[in-house]
Amino acid sequence: MTSLLAAIVHLNLSLPQRTYVQVYISSDAAYIAGIVVLALSDGYLKTLALMFGPKTMDPAHQDAAASLLVAVLGISFAAGSLLSTPVVKAL
Repeated sequence: MTSLLAAIVHLNLSLPQRTYVQVYISSDAAYIAGIVVLALSDGYLKTLALMFGPKTMDPAHQDAAASLLVAVLGISFAAGSLLSTPVVKAL
């Protein structure tokens, strides 16, 4: 584990020169407030969808609906993670 950590630190230190994107929000407080609002609203909506989504189905299909919702949520997290780098580089 220690050698893995040392390899990661070495790779991060030997990266080429960093590039920076343009700053659109100059205030840290506004940025933090926006992140908090988005996190709370998005988390609330996802929780509601995962709690009440399966209840709209017949009782025989509720387990499958819940599994499908969780799978789609995981796929959306993976897609957002994969697309974040190209989007930042495009900016």
